[in-house]
Amino acid sequence: MAAATERVLFSFPGRPAARPGSKLVFDAASARLYGTSLGGSAMCFSGCGLVFELTYDAGRWNPRQLYGFKGGSDGFYPTGNIVFDSAGNLYGVTQLGGTNGQGAVYRLTPDGGGKWTESLIYSFHGQSDGSQPNAGLTMDTAGNLYGTTNLGGANGVGTVYELSPAGGGSWTESVLHSFGAGQDGANTWAEVTLDASGNLYGTTLAGGTYGGGTVYELTPAGGVWTEDVLYSFTGGSDSSVPKAPVWVDASGNLYGTTAGEGPDNVGVVFELTQSSGGTWAEHTLHTFNTQGDGYRPVSGLTPDASGNLYGTTWFGGAHALGTVYQMRPGSNGNWTELVVHSFDGSDGNAPHTGVTIGKGVLFGTTQEGGASGSGVVFAIQR
Repeated sequence: MAAATERVLFSFPGRPAARPGSKLVFDAASARLYGTSLGGSAMCFSGCGLVFELTYDAGRWNPRQLYGFKGGSDGFYPTGNIVFDSAGNLYGVTQLGGTNGQGAVYRLTPDGGGKWTESLIYSFHGQSDGSQPNAGLTMDTAGNLYGTTNLGGANGVGTVYELSPAGGGSWTESVLHSFGAGQDGANTWAEVTLDASGNLYGTTLAGGTYGGGTVYELTPAGGVWTEDVLYSFTGGSDSSVPKAPVWVDASGNLYGTTAGEGPDNVGVVFELTQSSGGTWAEHTLHTFNTQGDGYRPVSGLTPDASGNLYGTTWFGGAHALGTVYQMRPGSNGNWTELVVHSFDGSDGNAPHTGVTIGKGVLFGTTQEGGASGSGVVFAIQR
């Protein structure tokens, strides 16, 4: 791989600390980037979070706040990925706040003149419907939204839910699965991934047979969703604590990362493949270390057109402040990990979300570093 060049597109101001919280969305037609930050809103003294836009014009990226959360019933701490519908409305979640203080799902609607209006389409009750949606949203072709909560549900350790438009601007929430029964998974920080057949895949950072987290599948049939644990992490060579979503390739194989725990277990990149008998096997594609390699990958993987996968590590690299890395497929199922960029603090620190690929460029954010220490939006030209 040729040398990659990293450039800071925007450094977030430090009062209140911004800390970008979502994977970026790139709109190629308008040359715009969209994302969220956990703080930085002028509408809330302590920084309740905001949704921002970066527009490319005359050789530079210009930032604009689309909406600043006020806290309380309005919601605060927007986290997880955001999605757009076909009409240009933007959807996301706040970890806290809403009508009941347990988190909410919001919509931003553009008026065509540059202004955006926020409305809450659902506020969690913190009961069987879930609580604290740390992960973002996934939208199907019919406009239904799918997401997860870290807490709540029938057993108090999280749910997978669906929000469906019910007409007249109202939405209906349905719990598709409550975690925590038997050797099921527990607690999730990752959004779900939708395959071409309408199945949902995701990870839990705890639970499973060994308590180290799981990869699960939800399958719809006749309006009922059935959950199957595809793999339980042992905490050994396969690591543990998957905090990121999985990516599904055209053959139905799943790829993801674990963050690991403890000084010697700092995360892996894994693949899950299904046999003809229906069982799933885990293959560790790369084991991270603390000797110049990145470690603690808490974000998912992004594929390019050549079959390479890209991700970020929270720590590690040449300056111990995090990396962007590439996983390159080789012969006989072997993969090679290459560090694309090591952050040094001035150009960012602690990347917490994955990268977005647009026009051959890797776009992403860091939660710390930059001019004010509150994080940056960066671009890497491959």
